[in-house]
Amino acid sequence: MDEYSRRQNRLEICMIEVDGKKLCIDPSLPVLRVLSRKYSLLVMLSIKINGKGSNFNNVKAHIPMSSSTIISKRLRELVNSGIISKSNAGGKLTYTLTEFGDRLLTSLEPFVKLVSDEATS
Repeated sequence: MDEYSRRQNRLEICMIEVDGKKLCIDPSLPVLRVLSRKYSLLVMLSIKINGKGSNFNNVKAHIPMSSSTIISKRLRELVNSGIISKSNAGGKLTYTLTEFGDRLLTSLEPFVKLVSDEATS
């Protein structure tokens, strides 16, 4: 198979149909990579539960048995991905979900339900 054919196959396989429109999954891959890392979703949920903003210690307290190093890495990755934002108010760092992060969590609810239903059937 030549290079052109390989590229065409790649273009075809990366497309999914959503609401009658064809979309390529490639732009979602970096976000999926971050979400699939250990504790990423728990960090997001911890921040969402707190609502008005969470500091590092709040997040870590919600995730027993986690290490400070891993939580720190996840926070940095989630900030760099635009899923959470970091602000410094009065010398205190706080994290909040961005609009994108909030929409992302909401969009995962059907997935979580599907997996939960499958696990209990």
